[in-house]
Amino acid sequence: MSSGLTQALQNFHIDNSTPPREQSLDHIRINRQSQKSDNNLTQEEVEDEYQKAFQSRRETAQYLPNDLEKFWFECAMHYSQLYDIPSGAVGKSYIRNLEEEVTKLASLEVQSERLLIFIKLMLHRDKGIKKAKDVKMLLEKRLKYWAEGNWPILFQEFRRCRVKTNKTRKNQPPEDINKNFAKMVLEGNLRSANRLITGRETGGVHEPHTEIESNGGFKTVIEILKDKHPEASPVNRDCLQIGTEYPPIEDIIVTSAHVEKMARRLRGSAGPLGGDSVHWRHALLRFGSESAKLRESIAKLTMTLANKSVPWKSIKALMSCRLIALDKQPGVRPVGIGETLRRLMSKIICEITKSDLEKVFGIDQLAGGVEAGIEGCIHAITEMFQEKKSQGYGLLLMDATNAFNSLNRQTALLNARRIWPRCSRF
Repeated sequence: MSSGLTQALQNFHIDNSTPPREQSLDHIRINRQSQKSDNNLTQEEVEDEYQKAFQSRRETAQYLPNDLEKFWFECAMHYSQLYDIPSGAVGKSYIRNLEEEVTKLASLEVQSERLLIFIKLMLHRDKGIKKAKDVKMLLEKRLKYWAEGNWPILFQEFRRCRVKTNKTRKNQPPEDINKNFAKMVLEGNLRSANRLITGRETGGVHEPHTEIESNGGFKTVIEILKDKHPEASPVNRDCLQIGTEYPPIEDIIVTSAHVEKMARRLRGSAGPLGGDSVHWRHALLRFGSESAKLRESIAKLTMTLANKSVPWKSIKALMSCRLIALDKQPGVRPVGIGETLRRLMSKIICEITKSDLEKVFGIDQLAGGVEAGIEGCIHAITEMFQEKKSQGYGLLLMDATNAFNSLNRQTALLNARRIWPRCSRF
């Protein structure tokens, strides 16, 4: 692949009849027409295009949060560690209840807040209960309250047990490092364990109101994060194929085998509420027939999201992220950690539809499923540079400032509808 890409780059004709600087200005010319406001779509035109693409109107109405959403927000704002799912009959009972909640969400009977609150209310830690048999008794009591619909007692217990914490891995004592290292290894998180024990896990997470240097001055982390999330650029006609028909959308079939395969690859910490990758991996793989039924329910939920236009109110909590600000040393890198269940379903959809993108991108986008594409590009450019550097050639490295957050998501969604139709509704 390396030699083929090198040959393609070498065949690219460069006209040397003009001085290098004038030539670069001719070839890297900004399309001024695309910046004119009359070339941008109005919001009404965007909505019409959305209707053509998805046969439904985009939801824009505002509504007041109900009691369930208010409590979801309260749970998300207060950190609490979760127990591991206990073994035995109590653990299986928890999995059966979890499967029922996923099934209700798949049929759109309930909002996603209910499923995520269930996980939080059942497994949040009580600092006075640590032994395995005591944890089982506690979970059994909570499951009983849930079945009876006794939410006030469960909410009251959560408020009593919640704690404030500012834990960070900076300047940990050796005994904490050893404990965290052992935990990571047992969970299969070998990369992070290696970084922790070798002292390469630097940086850490910024607190929201910490002041740091930015562009010659000082700003709080919250101010920097707001700067990194500007208003979307306008929807430009040049970025869309206006007037052409959209391809039909083929429904996706998801099986429990897809769920099991991706569950084994699941990694990462928890989103705002619904448990981390270890929780979902254990729930989906370690409880026999109960886990099998849960995999079936998640397959149904994935197909619901992929094959239907689902009301935003039903899945808003499932699509939420926990925003953290990583220390880039220097600078701030915003990272949104989504719910683990959502990440699992995204992996499943990508696994099923990735061949669609491979055909569309070819060698134009080497990160789009091409085997070792980026590595091949690096070797090809290195080989070409070694051949041409003695002739006065060089390399120009360009990086757009905050490019990802400056894109228009409506434009991206409408283009996905054309080039990746099977995944566009998800």
